[in-house]
Parts: sequence; structure tokens; C-alpha cells
Amino acid sequence: MMIAGALLEGLAPGSCAVCGAPVTIRICGGCTRSLAVPVPAPPGLEGCRALGPYEGGLAESVRRAKYRRDLFLIDALGAWLGRAVSDWVAVDAVVPIPVPPHRLLFRGFDQGVRLGR
Repeated sequence: MMIAGALLEGLAPGSCAVCGAPVTIRICGGCTRSLAVPVPAPPGLEGCRALGPYEGGLAESVRRAKYRRDLFLIDALGAWLGRAVSDWVAVDAVVPIPVPPHRLLFRGFDQGVRLGR
């Protein structure tokens, strides 16, 4: 039953994964606009980019994707991150940092690989 519920949630989520508002998409437009906020790079890391500050809705989305195995949200965050950096740099490849084998067994998937896809 959990698999069927997860599939239905992904196909017709019913509520925004960030704020819980009733929607027919995974992340509502309001959250998409509010979370995609440029973050100034700390000194020495000017060449780095972030999707946004790790707080509020974005932090909750990351935790939910990572710890609640929300695969549809991982996909949404990956696409979002791709769009956020696409106007900054041309990307030839995305290479995830490998997950230790015990984490892979525990989670059943590699969230870095999924995010990168």
C-alpha cells in the first residue's frame, strides 16, 4: 500500500511539498518563487552557487527529500537546481559524491545520483 500511495502522491500530489497548500503540482508557484533566492557566496567561495539559504521551506524540502525518501521532490529539487545554475555556467556533466555502501543499503537509493539526473 505504501508504494501505491507514493505513486499516487507523485502523480497527483494534492499539496505543495514545501508549504502544504492544495496544488496539482509538486511545488507551488509561490514556493518556487520564494525559495529560488540568490545567496551571496561567502568570501573565498565566489565561484560556488546555492539554490537558496538552507532555512525555512527549502531546508524542510531538502530534509523531506533526503530522510523521507520523497523521490519526486528530489527530482523537483534537481531540476530546480539545474535551472538555477544554467544561466551561470555551461555544464558538461554532474558527478555525485558516492554514498557509503551502508547508507545505500539503508536508504535503498543514492540521493546524489537521483538529484543529479
